[in-house]
Amino acid sequence: MKRKCGAKHSNSIALKDSRALTLNQKKKLKYGDEVYLEGNCGHFLRARVNGKTKTWKRTPEKVKVPFKYGLYQHGYIDEQSKVRKAK
Repeated sequence: MKRKCGAKHSNSIALKDSRALTLNQKKKLKYGDEVYLEGNCGHFLRARVNGKTKTWKRTPEKVKVPFKYGLYQHGYIDEQSKVRKAK
C-alpha cells in the first residue's frame, strides 16, 4: 500500500507485519540488498545497500552499512536503525 507523505520523500510504503532486522542480520547485509528504512514520519522507505558492511573487532555490537535512497540521498544503517528486509 503506497502513501503520499509530507516529508522529503514522495512515495513510501507502510509495513505492518514484517519484523526489524537483528544485529547479526544487519552484519550479513551485502552490496545490492534491498531494505526498508523507517523514515521520520513512520513510513518505511525502500533503500539499497551500496557498499561493504563495516564491523569492529573491539566492539562487536557496532555495525555500519552504507545505503542509497533515490538519486542523491545516502547514509548509514547503524545498530540503532529500524530496518526491515525486502522480500
